[in-house]
Amino acid sequence: MSTPNPHPSIWVLLDQAYRSVNRLLARNLAESGHSAVRASHGPVFENIAPSGSHVTDMANRAGITKQSMSQFVRELEQHGYLARRPDPADGRAQLVLLTAKGRRAVSIAFDGLQQLQRHVEQTIGNREVELLHKLLAELANYLAGYEASLGSRTAPRISFKSHDLEP
Repeated sequence: MSTPNPHPSIWVLLDQAYRSVNRLLARNLAESGHSAVRASHGPVFENIAPSGSHVTDMANRAGITKQSMSQFVRELEQHGYLARRPDPADGRAQLVLLTAKGRRAVSIAFDGLQQLQRHVEQTIGNREVELLHKLLAELANYLAGYEASLGSRTAPRISFKSHDLEP
């Protein structure tokens, strides 16, 4: 039996923070009457353009399969958060759009994120949050550049130790 790592990798910590934020947003939305929106729907709301988006484009931006994005879109469409309309630029394609209900949910989520950021700033301090923001922006830029430098080549194989994946 492996012993838990007392210092999990930054990737595990980033993933834990991201998942916590999504769960908190889902809870806030449920308390606001939007219980059909789950944390797993985050990739839809994060990747839909105000003027509408194609499912394939949303899936590519989110880094998930078209099938997964299509399922999330169907679920949200069934609950009235999204609608599909023909793309005026391509009659064969469909655009996914936020409905008024979807825009309200996005507004509630955005307000919740702002409130959460204020809470974090009050808890760990403005200076620390500013530093965290700066470092995360640098990390995101570096990783985007590294990913782009790989081009169409296969990414290097990365192996995880089991203790890195434990919560």
